[in-house]
Amino acid sequence: MCSQRKVCLILLVGIPGSGKSFFRAFLEDYMRANNKTELGLTRLCSVCYDNYSSVRNPSQLCNGNKWKNERLQVMKDVEKICILLKENDYKNIKELFPNVIVNGSEENPDCNLIVIDDNMFYRSMRYEYFKLGKANNLSFCQIFFDISLEKALKYNEQRNIKAKIPETIIKTMFSKIEQPQPARNLWEINSVIVSSHADFKDKHVFNSVMTCIKSAVANPLKVIDMDSIKEEAKRITKSNALHQIDNVLKQLVGLCIKRKLQENSEKSHLISQHFSDKRLNILQLIKEKNLILPIDFNSPVDSDKINLIKPILLDLLEK
Repeated sequence: MCSQRKVCLILLVGIPGSGKSFFRAFLEDYMRANNKTELGLTRLCSVCYDNYSSVRNPSQLCNGNKWKNERLQVMKDVEKICILLKENDYKNIKELFPNVIVNGSEENPDCNLIVIDDNMFYRSMRYEYFKLGKANNLSFCQIFFDISLEKALKYNEQRNIKAKIPETIIKTMFSKIEQPQPARNLWEINSVIVSSHADFKDKHVFNSVMTCIKSAVANPLKVIDMDSIKEEAKRITKSNALHQIDNVLKQLVGLCIKRKLQENSEKSHLISQHFSDKRLNILQLIKEKNLILPIDFNSPVDSDKINLIKPILLDLLEK
């Protein structure tokens, strides 16, 4: 059971006709029939982009600014709804967002799910919601509805005239849609792929979706701590700087060994060990700040800085 007033963003991803609204309707019915789920007392809020004018009149999609502004408004609405859900302000959700469908517990729920029914064909669109979740300590997951272009066009033909989407728009979205890739993008780790118009009454199918949601709910996103991010960036930069300095030392050690071998090749093993030990000693002194070099370790080490410290490092090795 998730903790009190948890909120999970659930993105439904897929082209028109892929079955997003079909699944949303199933989930709404499920919540009406099951006030208490495996997540505990659960409330479901559905935000459907179809309620915005560009989808009611798809020709408006040609107007890029209008399309972007509407998507921005949807996101702002979602953020406000998430805040109200955290505050358990059920009344204001119903009054301020009459188009939002609310199902499930009207009491103080253990878990709040907010389903966003949209195409979300670009990964960048979904990432904006991920950032919203991270900024507000929400949970986040994606459900991708897999469908062939032929099937999507077929289902679109079955829509009523007002709801039908022009074929050119479906074909364009199909060519551009980006499937979640959790192996490459860690922020997409809570994602599940389902076949379009799947039988969600089948326990195996529905359980795969619920497992994804449960995993997200159990691992809410941490609020971004900019100070920690800056400190981590400095640590990485410093680590990289030390790595580059060590590489320079290794090059110089090779040069010093070569010079000494020209003088006495019979003691090659001792010479190599001597300079190897000196390299490690110099590096340790730098790490412990007992040896100060004229460079800033909190900024990248470029070729100019390398050329500046090379003579110093060479001198230390040859002493």
